[in-house]
Amino acid sequence: MSNHYIDSEEAAALVTDEEAAVRPMQKIVWDEGIIRFRRNAIVRMLLDEGPFDLNQIAMRNFSQEDREQFTQLIGYSVSGAGDLSCMSPATIQRADIEAEKLPEAASESDEPAQGECYYCWKRPPKKGPCLACGVGPEEKEKDEEAE
Repeated sequence: MSNHYIDSEEAAALVTDEEAAVRPMQKIVWDEGIIRFRRNAIVRMLLDEGPFDLNQIAMRNFSQEDREQFTQLIGYSVSGAGDLSCMSPATIQRADIEAEKLPEAASESDEPAQGECYYCWKRPPKKGPCLACGVGPEEKEKDEEAE
């Protein structure tokens, strides 16, 4: 078993843009104010509670494609994933495009969905203000009363 680490140039050479474009990609989501790949709860539990940590996994001889998918499944941030050698440039480009759509997609609607922040239209935490903008639906009611 080889412990060969590949750099981003080697990773790019291993995966063509066409190959990366047809690979499944985890949905891009806001998670506590950070744009991330949507984490898979089962994979995250196995990593957090299992016998292996990220350093042990990194020492194994897994394919670039498996490493890229694992990075997404554990909920890596999109901005951080761009610095990883296992991520193909085409996947990062796709993720960046999807991340740029997040705020735009929220503002296309006339009203936020029930439970979403009226200011940034992202779902606030169960307690306290929205992590993205610092206010929540209760602030909207105060603003409407003031008008």
